[in-house]
Amino acid sequence: MNSTDIELTNDRGYQTIGLRFRHVNIPRSAVVKKAFIQFQSDEVSSGIAYLVIRAEHLADSPRFFPFRHDLSNRKLSPLVVSWSPQPWTSANTSGPDQQTSDISSLIQTIIDLPAWKQGNALSIIISGVGNRVAESFDGDPDAAPFLFVEYLDSDKTFKR
Repeated sequence: MNSTDIELTNDRGYQTIGLRFRHVNIPRSAVVKKAFIQFQSDEVSSGIAYLVIRAEHLADSPRFFPFRHDLSNRKLSPLVVSWSPQPWTSANTSGPDQQTSDISSLIQTIIDLPAWKQGNALSIIISGVGNRVAESFDGDPDAAPFLFVEYLDSDKTFKR
């Protein structure tokens, strides 16, 4: 909950990672063209990594709690996006290798929920095998993962 880095996903055992993005300013009528999460590497990390990305299936995702299985017990979207990131060969790098696969289908599923309102929060849940170590908000707010969404609705782009 308060780690200075994000272990995707092996840290003394495999774990589920949650990323909550607040104030997602995407209107319900939007059509998502492109979406991804941009990470910044915190450490060199290589080897094979196979990650599974899902979204919490709620129109306004509640904050995370330090309870056992809080993330793994949440209702997740039926859609899954896989991501096999290339090795991260240097620390403090934020480029194409630290960018997830396109998650536009996940974002579209959430903003299409009847209760979705512009400004709500959404959460992305990541599990899998392997290890990539990214910077976290608690480690460096300026290098924290951000959600990039390009959508059609008066040609606006949202980045959070």
